[in-house]
This record gives sequence, structure tokens and C-alpha cells, in this order.
Amino acid sequence: MTFAFGMHSHFSGVYAQNDGVLRFALMEKKGMTAEQAKVIDGIRRLPNCTVAVGNTIPTNAFDRWLKENTKIDPHAHVLYIHTKYMLVDPLGNNPVVVSGSANFSKASTDTNDENMLVIKGDTRVADIYLGEFMRLYSHFAFREAVAIAKAKGEDWNPKHLVSDDSWTRDYYRPGSPREIRRKYFAGE
Repeated sequence: MTFAFGMHSHFSGVYAQNDGVLRFALMEKKGMTAEQAKVIDGIRRLPNCTVAVGNTIPTNAFDRWLKENTKIDPHAHVLYIHTKYMLVDPLGNNPVVVSGSANFSKASTDTNDENMLVIKGDTRVADIYLGEFMRLYSHFAFREAVAIAKAKGEDWNPKHLVSDDSWTRDYYRPGSPREIRRKYFAGE
């Protein structure tokens, strides 16, 4: 799912389950409050949930200018993620795509007049949405990983390819986050 304004408790309750079901979240920010951010931190510790949060990687003067540019409008709440969709088993035989104007936030689910389209069983539509979701997710997960490393004072540099199969071990370690992802995307 995508979350432009944080994750509503209806959804965080589902994400907080360590039940072996793979769940991805792409978020503008961890939440609007420190308490909401703590909930997301807890979800991130689960092996079946993976969360990416919008971010930049300031590497030069232009990147730093772009980051400053986001401060022009102090009332802007969305800088990175404003897509609105939920994918349920997008690689399965009967996928569900929910897309529309609702941000899946408290206001959009409880009080605003929002519209959503539910598309069931259309594997082509689900595949297109999944491709876009994974493109955005990978983009922001990478940016966030670099930002976390830099915040820890680590000198982040690109890693070179490993010439043996040692990089695959986590993908076959029972119960590991990477094993859960490998099995889902491999259709196991």
C-alpha cells in the first residue's frame, strides 16, 4: 500500500501481524506524530513487513538546493509519495487493486468524501500497478538506506558485486525477511 499521510490504525493493525504474509508499505513519512512513528518502527521489525519512507540523498550542491526547495511552502505535507493504491496478492490468480482519491489516512477513511475503484481478478492491471509500486518502493528504500547510513555517520559508498553465491544466504534462511520475499515473488 501507499500512505501519503501516515498509516491509519485500521491498516497498522493488519501490518503489525507477524503471520508470514508479505506486506509492503510505501510512505511519505512514518506518521504525523511521534506515536505513529513508533508504530511504524515496530512494524518494520517484523520479518514479513517492509517499509520505505520518502527521502532524498544530498550528494552535491544541487541536491542540497532541492532539499531546501522543499521548505519554500511550510504547509506542504506531501513531497514524495502521493499515489493512492492498495494491492492484495497482486501475483495471485485473483488479485485486488484498490485505487482512487483516498490517502488511506484517518481523514480520508473517516470524514472526507473520497472515491476508490476496486478492480478484482484483472492480473494485467495488478501487474502494472505492482511494477510501478516496486519501482517507487525500490527507489525510496534505497534513498532511505543511504540516509540512515549517513545519519549514523557511516561513509556510505556503493557496494561492488559479490563474485560468489554468499549474497544469497539470507534469501534461504528460514523465516528471514528476504526468504519471505523470495518465496512470494518466486511463487512458492
